[in-house]
Amino acid sequence: MKLNPGRLLQCRILTRVNRFTVLTEVNGTPMEAHINNTGRLTGVLEPGRTGLFSS
Repeated sequence: MKLNPGRLLQCRILTRVNRFTVLTEVNGTPMEAHINNTGRLTGVLEPGRTGLFSS
């Protein structure tokens, strides 16, 4: 099985909206992203941190 993540976008994390959604910023534009890990992710999902998501 080959994983095809699609196009990866670099983002800046703004805030976690709920267990399944994080508000990010891509090139100055706010975007919501789905989180497949619903745990606390303390130290990972902190405002200002850089992340990647697939589109």
